[in-house]
Amino acid sequence: MSYVFKLNITFIICLSLFRSAAQKNDLHPTHSFLSKSDSILLDSLYNLSYDLSFYDSDSALTLIEEYLNISKKNNNYQIEGGLVTKGYIHIKLGNHKTALDCFFQVLKLGEDNNDSLLISEAYNDIAVVYGESEKYLKSLSYYEKSLEISRSLNDLFNISQTLNNYGLVFLYLNNYDKAYEITLAEDNAGLNSFPLKSIYSKIAGFIAQGGELEGIYKEIDELYNLVPLEPVIRDAFIQGSVIYCDNYGNLIVNINRDLFTEVGNGR
Repeated sequence: MSYVFKLNITFIICLSLFRSAAQKNDLHPTHSFLSKSDSILLDSLYNLSYDLSFYDSDSALTLIEEYLNISKKNNNYQIEGGLVTKGYIHIKLGNHKTALDCFFQVLKLGEDNNDSLLISEAYNDIAVVYGESEKYLKSLSYYEKSLEISRSLNDLFNISQTLNNYGLVFLYLNNYDKAYEITLAEDNAGLNSFPLKSIYSKIAGFIAQGGELEGIYKEIDELYNLVPLEPVIRDAFIQGSVIYCDNYGNLIVNINRDLFTEVGNGR
């Protein structure tokens, strides 16, 4: 049995360190209304909040709220990035209404500044929330709005991303033919967002249309065994590796109790 270590990140200490580092820099403005210290602090808050969002949503939310407070005090400097991050954290927490509010704020920023790219991305984010809320028809309508703008801008990245999400909604609606059609359209336009999606969605569509399994796979005689990572032992020192991180931020390492006891030798 491997030991499970709780990853306890004290984001308040990190925030204090960021502020201290920022204050050591001179305060010549990097923007017409933003000091260098606030610029460093905003970057640090944003990056750490993004990293924390994968395993500690509450801490990530605290940091991004701090980011938004500083942004608002500086004439909403880069506030859209903070709102998007906050929105996706709330999606993960299941707070769809709050997430929608964040993305509609981003949409208004795009409209007020006549920023077509920001509007397109906001439509895509809004569609994601409606999809998570199982309001699929609303989700489809916002993906279509996003696609219309992205195509007018010839923004291949956002076209690919939105088509992928658009096709997934049809899968949730059990409309496999439409999902397959969208995948083919994406392939024909040279917009593969990632190969596995293209491969498996085509196979799923083929099977759903009554296709036979024979001929679409390569038969093998035995399983391929991967050699697991082994800990490195040096005298009274064990160098292990993280092999799994669960949804609660617990890290599982490849150091078992017997090895730990043997190397520790009663220390």
